[in-house]
Amino acid sequence: MQSILYHNSSGTEAFTGPLKQREVHRAITLHPIKNHTYLYRLHYYVQSLNIKSKEAELVRTIRELYKTSEEVGTMMPNLDSPAKGVFLNHLSTDATLQKWSPDLEEEVNAWDFVSRAAFCLGDANPRHKPTSGMNEGLEDVIREVMEIINKVSKERGRVIDFKEILYGYIRWHPSHSIEYIIDMLLLYKKYRGKKMTVPVRRHAYLQVPLGPLYVREYESLRPETDIAPTSGIQDFVEVVVKKSLKDFSSLHYQIPHAGSTAQQKPKKIHFILPLAGRFSIFQRFMDDFKRVCLEGEENVRLVVVSFRPPPGQEDTTENVEALISSLQLDYPHVPMSVLQANTSFARALALELGAGQCEENDLMFFIDVDMTFTSGALDRIRLHTVQGIQIYYPIVFSEFDPSVTRKGNKDETYDHNLIDEEVGYWRAFGFGIVSMYKSELLTAGGLDTSILGWGQEDVDLFEKVLKKKIQVFRAADPGLVHIFHHVDCDHNLVTNQYQMCQGTRYSTYGATHSLAKTIIDNPEILAYKRRNS
Repeated sequence: MQSILYHNSSGTEAFTGPLKQREVHRAITLHPIKNHTYLYRLHYYVQSLNIKSKEAELVRTIRELYKTSEEVGTMMPNLDSPAKGVFLNHLSTDATLQKWSPDLEEEVNAWDFVSRAAFCLGDANPRHKPTSGMNEGLEDVIREVMEIINKVSKERGRVIDFKEILYGYIRWHPSHSIEYIIDMLLLYKKYRGKKMTVPVRRHAYLQVPLGPLYVREYESLRPETDIAPTSGIQDFVEVVVKKSLKDFSSLHYQIPHAGSTAQQKPKKIHFILPLAGRFSIFQRFMDDFKRVCLEGEENVRLVVVSFRPPPGQEDTTENVEALISSLQLDYPHVPMSVLQANTSFARALALELGAGQCEENDLMFFIDVDMTFTSGALDRIRLHTVQGIQIYYPIVFSEFDPSVTRKGNKDETYDHNLIDEEVGYWRAFGFGIVSMYKSELLTAGGLDTSILGWGQEDVDLFEKVLKKKIQVFRAADPGLVHIFHHVDCDHNLVTNQYQMCQGTRYSTYGATHSLAKTIIDNPEILAYKRRNS
């Protein structure tokens, strides 16, 4: 009775705060409300909940109609005709994370990662507290999901309470939906028969479809001009919205049952590492590999593809083989090998040679020697790489020049897992770090081994993947960090490669505000520029 006939003992302050609360949603009466203004407010809120319920019913009805029409072989009328003024075709497809199929690399919709902090690509600060809007959206979807789960609690003699979000992903498409992938900790309480209370963990794929788009003109807002006031909106609708509302036949996510994978051994990850000289950097990488994979008893394999070092650098091939052999003796259960390529460095060739050592059903992870990684990153590689369905393109955090961010301090004890706007940025247009099954690499057509030197092979493979309509999961991964190193761009590179190399080189100097402060603190820089302009 305390729950359904809910009494708030706050007196005149009762129900003056947020109404998005479990008590408000569960109760059939709410009292006391002393002010008529707040009574109207509550009435409007309950009406809005009823509207949302009707909208959800409409979406389910549309989906049932389309599914039925497909089964009987008839066509539904086109719902996105301009005469109706609404766009509903995207509501006809079931909840899936593959409603939108990109054709270009710029169209890939990336995910933001959320745990105790939010790791967002579009913000100046790459790591910050979840915003109020983000928190409210999460609370809304969690509350609705828990209401759906507990709708049949009475029949099943159990109730499930939400405890916390362990981590999650968020993205939104302006004409489709807001999408969530959430790892939740719940409390399962059985009150019928053998009573029990146990914590459970569930991985949920949630989607909040956006309603129909209406275009409305207001006479009072028309500017004094000959240009039609809605021409810009109409162009947007024609170019963006209608393009995105095409029907795409796609595969659906299958959410695995938590109990079915508890005893399974984690999928083996085949690390493929191109290398040319740089033995000290390779030692640092192997220290990470030993700590995370070998000592952590991860199910992995390492394939190092070693090339001739650049001119002027010492040939350290024997040192690389000796280090791998030493570790192999200490950890004989983890396969590690070195492939020798007696040519100048070519990353595409290195990855193809490494992939040649794998079977079609093997999970491959293309990585660079400058990367550092955590066990959490390996878990996400296994989770987000699905054979025959999805490839994982993590967005790594890339460090700035330490001479700017750390004033030249290159102390070995520096924590490279620190993510902050002062020390680095998200490499949103880098596609070199990727995990995929070999079967997907073969489907895409493999890497272009004619590409020599720095870069472009990753973009070429990414575009092949998009053309083959293979699903891409692209998200910020705080467990993958690219440690700074100076980039030297070979003037003999083709134009596209050279421009990409220069762009990467310039972006790693430092944060914009740090560079601006450097110029302000050193007026001779501007003086030099004025003299030579």
